[in-house]
Amino acid sequence: MTFLTAIPGLFILVILHWAPLTDQSQVNDVSDSCFEEDIFAFQPLKPQTSSWLYKKFSSTENEALSSQWSGECTSGFQQSPIDIPRQGNVWQEMDGLSFDNYASSPVVMRLTNTGHGLRLDLGQCDCDSRIPTISGAHLNGTFRFYQAHFHWGSSRNHGSEHLKSGTSFPMEVQLLHYNAKYESMKAALEYPDGLAGLAIFFQVKRRHLPITINQLNTDIEIRVSQMSSDINYKLEDLVDQLPNVSHVGSSVILDEPLPLFYLLPKYHREFFRYSGSLTSPPCTENVQWTILRDPVPITLKQMSGFDAIFRDSENRTKLSDNFRPIQDVNNRTIYQRLVVYNRGSLFQVPLEGLLITILVIIPNIFVVK
Repeated sequence: MTFLTAIPGLFILVILHWAPLTDQSQVNDVSDSCFEEDIFAFQPLKPQTSSWLYKKFSSTENEALSSQWSGECTSGFQQSPIDIPRQGNVWQEMDGLSFDNYASSPVVMRLTNTGHGLRLDLGQCDCDSRIPTISGAHLNGTFRFYQAHFHWGSSRNHGSEHLKSGTSFPMEVQLLHYNAKYESMKAALEYPDGLAGLAIFFQVKRRHLPITINQLNTDIEIRVSQMSSDINYKLEDLVDQLPNVSHVGSSVILDEPLPLFYLLPKYHREFFRYSGSLTSPPCTENVQWTILRDPVPITLKQMSGFDAIFRDSENRTKLSDNFRPIQDVNNRTIYQRLVVYNRGSLFQVPLEGLLITILVIIPNIFVVK
């Protein structure tokens, strides 16, 4: 084994050495009090009695659905989600988003089937310094992570709540945060600068078959399917837990908590920004939405794991198409981040991309049999 091919292993050992160890016996003995109060919990879990349901939307059902949702859901003028247009957005120079503790493994992570979707939240006990936060990019403060909500469709051509130029994606994950100057998510709901949402599209990408090149009687296999830039294999840890939350009300503490970093696309410098609302009741209009431009790749097998999630305790009705219809923009301004490069540089390679190339991709490109 050459020194170059050994680099990825050494890099992983360094990461493991730095990562704090967690007593798994303590993780498995976690009470609900360790988790922050769920502001959506007042909604009934049983779909047949719920005051707000997702449906397979047609133009007529959209109107019927909206009439069932109360409060700002029907009276507001800055509702979400919206369709992000290709043209007409306001380009704005701004700093990139800062992600703190996004690469750290949470001490406690819980996945729950709420009957309206899947919810991912973190334990808050004795680990305040490790709560993921976002800041920068003209956000008015530092925002603490609250919950991740998964929205997906019954087919692979729809499922996301936001659209991009009229295009829907098979899944959207929304990372909800609240302003750290407020003591809780519930308190932040009452203030206009209370919330920040991060919307991430997921796009099904097929696994690439290895390409074999015969040259000078030597088989050189380019293992494209092995490249980390193609498929997010870390999602397997989350997908493997989906059978444990197949029916409504079920939840599971993840044995291997997933750093939120793995829910982000490889490049997250380009994004859109607009003022909107929560996409489900209570639909408060105090959310600064950041829509990441690039989707996260997900395999068809990984995506199929969500087909085994049900919205009832008898596992009869599949939980899918849990997305709200597109709302009117109503003259809101949609900003698009203008990325400025150094003038003296003809080309720039992001640091994270360079590290991945050196440590992972290059050693695996050519494997001589």
